[in-house]
Amino acid sequence: MAGQKPDDVFIGHSERVTLASSRTEFVLDTSSARNALPSGEYDAEVSFYPRWGAENGNPAAKTAPELEATDRITLGGSGEDRADAERRNELQRWVMGNIGMNVPWNRENFEARLGPAQKGPSTMSRLHDAYYFPDADMTFLVNRLKNEVTVWRVGDVTE
Repeated sequence: MAGQKPDDVFIGHSERVTLASSRTEFVLDTSSARNALPSGEYDAEVSFYPRWGAENGNPAAKTAPELEATDRITLGGSGEDRADAERRNELQRWVMGNIGMNVPWNRENFEARLGPAQKGPSTMSRLHDAYYFPDADMTFLVNRLKNEVTVWRVGDVTE
């Protein structure tokens, strides 16, 4: 995404494409990105390295120079706005850096940090509840007897 600072959580998508002939056309399908890309401006970067894959059926690539190009594009994306995507990424980073197994569960404290939760059943065991936090797109599976986090997962899951 255009305009990101060096310490921002990356919003983008990357793929490698093998050039099998002198002219190769491809569609970069961002639907396979880990997270759907929000609408907005992106810096599209393309690099060609002749040593990568030139042995695989394209000997002419060995003699080509390394090439790099960048262009600004507008992506319709998921429809999610940039601020929401950045907030989700920051919330996920906080969870990944601060919450582990057996952390005491306090719904009020977690909701103060991550936004409102949706409580649902867990298929992990009859002793667990699933708390999905839409703002973070993460689920905490909580042991009711121990009143602690057993595990967290990205997405709205039940186990």
